[in-house]
Amino acid sequence: MSSCSSSECSFEAFEPRQSLWKLVQEFLPLEEQEEIKEILGEDIIDETADLHKEVLALLDIWQDYRDESEKKNKELSLSSHYQRLPEPPEMRGNLKKEIQLFVTALKQRSVENGR
Repeated sequence: MSSCSSSECSFEAFEPRQSLWKLVQEFLPLEEQEEIKEILGEDIIDETADLHKEVLALLDIWQDYRDESEKKNKELSLSSHYQRLPEPPEMRGNLKKEIQLFVTALKQRSVENGR
């Protein structure tokens, strides 16, 4: 099952039930299983087995999707966290010093060139 709000989804684990025919096989003797198979028809039993396999396949797809979604959500939150980190304090000071040196060098050149 999944429950989604406007900005995030949370996924709860889903446990598939045992197929109905497997339950019949577990609890009934072989002779009775054959009798029930004749009454229901093999097509119905095969169809329910196929549906159960399809449920398992869909569950596997859903779990892959959930894992990928959770991974992407973690990556997004991590990247937004990195964007909010303050710059290192020495970085601003070093940049100011470089700009001052550049301005000083430009002033010296302009004086040398008579401007």
